[in-house]
Amino acid sequence: MKPVNYAGYVIAPLHLVAGFLFALLPDSPYQQGYSAIYGTIATLLVTTVVAYHWILRAWPPGLGAVWGHLLLATAAATLPLYLVDFSNAGHAIVYPLILGASLLACLVVGHLTVLLSRR
Repeated sequence: MKPVNYAGYVIAPLHLVAGFLFALLPDSPYQQGYSAIYGTIATLLVTTVVAYHWILRAWPPGLGAVWGHLLLATAAATLPLYLVDFSNAGHAIVYPLILGASLLACLVVGHLTVLLSRR
């Protein structure tokens, strides 16, 4: 197995864990633990983008591999979708926006890293 394949094994599980953490969010931002769980999710997703950049910088793949990693991470992010309480409008809006923004950030970082490493 080429080392670049490990990038997909890093970002997909981290997006899966972030998706499962969304199920732990209380219904209201005023309830205890909301900020702690939200901060954990944000920290995990930022760590995911940084780790993805480091791995791609060490072993720059082709752009097709970056898209493959993102498809794998998108599939992992949609798995815990059934756990999110969509009767709460806040959860229904925040889940796709936060995970979608993280996936988009991984895609942009992946493309920029690959394109800059080819110079």
